[in-house]
Amino acid sequence: MVSRCRENPAAQPPRGAARKAPVPLHGHRLKTYSKVIIAQERQKRYKKNHKKCCFLKKIKIFDTTLRDGEQSPGCSMNLKEKIEMAKQLERLGVDIMEAGFAASSPGDFKSVKTIAETVKNCTVASLARAVPNDVERAAEAVRNAVSPRIHTFIATSPIHMEYKLLMTPDQVVESAVAMYAKSFVSDIEFSAEDATRSDVEFLARIFDAVIKAGAETINIPDTVGYTTPDEYYDFIMAIRKACPALDDAVISVHC
Repeated sequence: MVSRCRENPAAQPPRGAARKAPVPLHGHRLKTYSKVIIAQERQKRYKKNHKKCCFLKKIKIFDTTLRDGEQSPGCSMNLKEKIEMAKQLERLGVDIMEAGFAASSPGDFKSVKTIAETVKNCTVASLARAVPNDVERAAEAVRNAVSPRIHTFIATSPIHMEYKLLMTPDQVVESAVAMYAKSFVSDIEFSAEDATRSDVEFLARIFDAVIKAGAETINIPDTVGYTTPDEYYDFIMAIRKACPALDDAVISVHC
């Protein structure tokens, strides 16, 4: 491809003199220009289709090594080891660390409490079922943290609600909203256990309810490893479409 250069009349060669050939637009320049145009068009389409997409916002790292990770075979830690791990996670710069499940045992309560009092530069969370006793123990454990969080959860898949919780969907929503964790700390995260096997409309309903109750972060976990990355993306986008309240919350994933 050849482009004609703009010429300065004052710099024209004398009549009859040999004229220089037009300067070609080198291949690498054309290629670079094309890439820029393509990138710009993709960005326009992306912004048009995802005007309020959470991917345009800051990505936070929620580390659960001290809680979920410790459940892996051979990875159980004593208090000293947990404090050492917490300090390393703090040095690593994670945004939130889940220190444990305070209501599960006296030992876990002590470790969550000690870590909350030790860590200064990131949020410290305790997991809690959406029941009063769990929330109270979690609140007591993280009370002295610089940035405390309570992470409540309840199962939302039909099989878990019916056979594990022995609850109806209405009862699950009522229990999730009645967590009243906001009265203890301002930073509340809610998780829908087994979310990827749950009904989209039901998730939209319960997420809307807990956000109104004070939850600021909504976690949509693939608890049992049920889905694939592409399915997960489509699933979350479907929930966002069905639940406008999520536009005002932080969306979290656990997979």
